[in-house]
Amino acid sequence: MKVKRITGVPVLLLLVCALSIGQTTAFNFQGRLNDGSSPANGRYDLQFKLFDSITGGSQVGTTVDRPNLLLINGVFSTTLDFGSSAFTAGDRFVEISVRPNGSPNAHVVLGARQQILSVPFAVRSANATSADTASNAANAQNAQFSEEATNANRLGGELAGEFVRRNVPVLGTVTATILAANQGLSVQGSASLQGNVSVGGRITQPLISSYGVPKAMLEVNEDAGINRCYNGVTGDSTPPCGFTVTQPGGPVGVYRISFGFSVADRFAQITPGNLQSPYRNWGANYRFIAPDFLEVFCFRVESPNDTFTNRFIVILY
Repeated sequence: MKVKRITGVPVLLLLVCALSIGQTTAFNFQGRLNDGSSPANGRYDLQFKLFDSITGGSQVGTTVDRPNLLLINGVFSTTLDFGSSAFTAGDRFVEISVRPNGSPNAHVVLGARQQILSVPFAVRSANATSADTASNAANAQNAQFSEEATNANRLGGELAGEFVRRNVPVLGTVTATILAANQGLSVQGSASLQGNVSVGGRITQPLISSYGVPKAMLEVNEDAGINRCYNGVTGDSTPPCGFTVTQPGGPVGVYRISFGFSVADRFAQITPGNLQSPYRNWGANYRFIAPDFLEVFCFRVESPNDTFTNRFIVILY
């Protein structure tokens, strides 16, 4: 029986590695084989080897034999598995050899080796959920901002304490649990919150900031006592909250407030009470005695040139 001489170069039609929970290191390989100038038909023995260079070089992984492979109009399809260490790093090239099925002759190498592109390298992700050396991933450490990741908008999960990187977009609910004093969720820079925000605790802001949450809120009685208060710098809500209220001229309706920090460049809102008589309208003026004090003057509307003791509320921004 005369053995046909098989010639031609396989044309790579499809190279796919489908990943799933049960992912293996095998991937699908399709090609086209010509017998002379015509597409090959029938059964052939194909052999596949993987190398680290387009010529010469070293073989990587095991040799894959596919005997009795059916070709229709030159097209063949099979799966290749060169082992778990075949695609760890570097370029890879597949060498294809062929002979008629059942031939005693050696396989004939077909043309130049074909480079395997990036898709089969995805088999390395099969163990990503249990990777022991994820810290060695070069791209993982180079991404300073998650916006650099193609699928950053798909990030989710829990923020892992002190190891959280900044600028991480998160879909879903973020819960920050305070494990010890002075620990919690810290946001530096601008933040955009869409939807409802629930805060189970106090909100504080550094003194240096002139915007945002109030720096001080306090309700002062006629005798200069502090009824209730909140210090937006320290978070203290137990009177006197670090504040001091005095009447430098005696009980005449002039109150001087020290907040324990500079009041320069601040804004004040004073709301007088109406405790002494429901038939009188009360007013209040104020002035800053920079940088330390705020003075409040309480008066009756019908006698604006005279000050009287009264209750009032101060909000300092």
